[in-house]
Amino acid sequence: MPMLVILAGGISIIAFGWHGASLIWTQAMVADFARYGLSPYRSVIGTLHLAGSAGLLLGFWFRPLLPLAAGSLALMMLVAIGYRLHDRDPLLAILPAIVLCVLNVVLVAQTR
Repeated sequence: MPMLVILAGGISIIAFGWHGASLIWTQAMVADFARYGLSPYRSVIGTLHLAGSAGLLLGFWFRPLLPLAAGSLALMMLVAIGYRLHDRDPLLAILPAIVLCVLNVVLVAQTR
């Protein structure tokens, strides 16, 4: 497996796992999700982040799952970027979503 896939996958697994868990089990993102009008979906989005992270991890053993999970996470980040652009967030606030989107697009391109 190419080092780029391992690195991009590892970063994405950790980032989405951490963020998904924090969305579900902490109150840290309550204000952010309220600002976007997504408060009722915070736990659902956190669960999707955890599922995507788990899908990436399992994809290292069952290869067909890797591009599927990465593509789903890239799509979620595209939506997040759209929400942040719509609210005119500063580039620094949008940058993590951009980086994670690019990492997952790279995973799809390298594993399909």
